[in-house]
Amino acid sequence: FSHIFGMTTLMIALMHNGSELVMLPDPRDTMEVMHTIDHTKPTVHLTVPKLLQSANEFPKTLGAGIRKIFNDRAKFDHDKPLEGTLVQKIGEHLRRDLGTAKKIAGAVMAYPWFRPMDLTSFKTIITGSEALPPGVRRDFKDLTGGEDVVSEGYGMTEGCPLTCNLSGDFNVAGTIGMPLPGTEIKIVTYDNEGQEKIAEIGEPGEIFVRGPQVMKQYYNNPKETAATMTGDGWLKTGDIAYMDERRFLHYVDRNKRMIKVNGFQVSPISIENAISLHPDVAECVVIGLPDARSGQAAKAIIRMKEETAPMTEEKMRAFLAENHITGLKMPKYISFVTEPLLKVNNIKVDWKRIQEAEIAKLNNNNPGPAPGPQIH
Repeated sequence: FSHIFGMTTLMIALMHNGSELVMLPDPRDTMEVMHTIDHTKPTVHLTVPKLLQSANEFPKTLGAGIRKIFNDRAKFDHDKPLEGTLVQKIGEHLRRDLGTAKKIAGAVMAYPWFRPMDLTSFKTIITGSEALPPGVRRDFKDLTGGEDVVSEGYGMTEGCPLTCNLSGDFNVAGTIGMPLPGTEIKIVTYDNEGQEKIAEIGEPGEIFVRGPQVMKQYYNNPKETAATMTGDGWLKTGDIAYMDERRFLHYVDRNKRMIKVNGFQVSPISIENAISLHPDVAECVVIGLPDARSGQAAKAIIRMKEETAPMTEEKMRAFLAENHITGLKMPKYISFVTEPLLKVNNIKVDWKRIQEAEIAKLNNNNPGPAPGPQIH
């Protein structure tokens, strides 16, 4: 609860409503999370896209997980202990005697715990921290019995923390919803003289927010406060979005993350969203690299799900073209990795460090796959 989202939206709001909170010491332990959900039948879950992605990749029964251990026998690190009492015991026997391990697995799989896990109790799941890839949302819908209970919130610490959210009939996939009650939002662009103007419908611009939940200032930092807050209380978020005809907001990207290709602004998230729609993609990141011809060029780094057909650059380009990624939006470079992408606190993809590493490789004339190990 040290983060503003967990403290206000999870702890304070739900406890105020009299909800029972089921707390886990390490939400990155996917096995523990999945079986806790199956056992306690929660109705509300506040999470981040990375944890939904982990749930999508997790074996749907522990029995399937044990079968995966058999399949991955050659990948064992014999110097590293396996986690989990049951799996550890099976793993120990597996290292010594595959036949004994199969007998143990066959016996324990007779228990009800090894039935398919039930995740249909959810009524609402709110994700934040980063944009939710549409492919992750689609796959998670299958886990919850076909009900689309996932909604995306938008906010930041300076907005304490939510300023937009979707719920009920307003839960439209691909948008971040409408402003919360009492909250004002405007999309701002600039004319040729650098003067602010309100963006047209469908025109991307910076999100400005004003409301009772918005901070007054950064503590003892007047310079940063002046750069972020206007005199009449508007918070300049640094995020790019546009508003559609129904007044729903569509998140585009962080202003600092946009890739300028031949003078045109390209959103990495729009490319990532298209890649995520491929059913065999586990995760991806799109970064900007310096390019002598176009100024910058996009590079997509993709990890495919296990036990899927081999993917090639040509097949992925064809898939992207079918999903309206063409011309300047089409990544100049596409590479595939087998290890999980670098993360910030094991939660969201650390595109900055991946981009820095790729630029360093480019400068050293040593192209290769992006870094994979997690940050701990």
